[in-house]
Amino acid sequence: MLSFFILTIQNASYPIPKGYHDDNGKVTINIKKGVNVGGVVGTYGGSGNNRR
Repeated sequence: MLSFFILTIQNASYPIPKGYHDDNGKVTINIKKGVNVGGVVGTYGGSGNNRR
């Protein structure tokens, strides 16, 4: 089991802490509408802060 997972995107690496990934390297996120993250433009239009 990993305590963190390394996400590599846009020529940089980011540690993803345990609890934010499923131990298989899969991360589910909501990207704010209109925001571009790694070439993916978000569609999430919800409100509030859903941070763990």
